[in-house]
Amino acid sequence: MINRKHSQTAIDQRLAQTLERTKQRFVADLNHKIPEIEAIQILIQNETERQNALTRLTFITHRFNGIAATLGLQSIGDCAAEIEQQISSLVHTPTQLSLLSGRIETLLDLMEDAIVKSL
Repeated sequence: MINRKHSQTAIDQRLAQTLERTKQRFVADLNHKIPEIEAIQILIQNETERQNALTRLTFITHRFNGIAATLGLQSIGDCAAEIEQQISSLVHTPTQLSLLSGRIETLLDLMEDAIVKSL
């Protein structure tokens, strides 16, 4: 019985270490994603660039939504999910684009907060 309990503890520790390393890589990647998302945000305002920009943003937010909560970054995952949903139902009116832009700003703020907390 002791060996089984000890084994489970070792597995739990390794899992925690792996998750922490994954979180560190994810947060480090945020440094590269912030300028990309800022550029996408600008491109969304350009009618000829909008569709490609929204496609790329959907890809990024889908990835964030999938992994952020697992890594203890629930607010980033939730915000990314909201953006992904907003894009899928987006009507390209100035009001809708403004709402999307505001949500993108929130995501960028959350990403920057995660980076600062990791330092």
